[in-house]
Amino acid sequence: MQIGVVVKDIEKASANYADLLGVPIPKWAWTDAEDKAHTQFKEKPSPARAKLAFIELKNITLELIEPDSNPAPGGNSSIPRAKESTISPSKSRGWKTRRRSLERKV
Repeated sequence: MQIGVVVKDIEKASANYADLLGVPIPKWAWTDAEDKAHTQFKEKPSPARAKLAFIELKNITLELIEPDSNPAPGGNSSIPRAKESTISPSKSRGWKTRRRSLERKV
């Protein structure tokens, strides 16, 4: 199973999710440019790209997506942008205890 999460800052989100999940921080990469990816928005070529990072877990892949500012399906201008939820493990009460509890169950 794969879950995609749109984030504003892939470096910060990658570090926070990795810390929360107890895994190494993943590297990110840009999606291909329009000439190779054939990205379209409203049936016209679009230069839209995104930074992607993947966190592989036992039964799930978490895909972090930071879209650039160009219009694209599912990107910045095709849907209203909600305030990004922030994952900040160091500020979450008891996150280490919850993580250890989950680790024992696995």
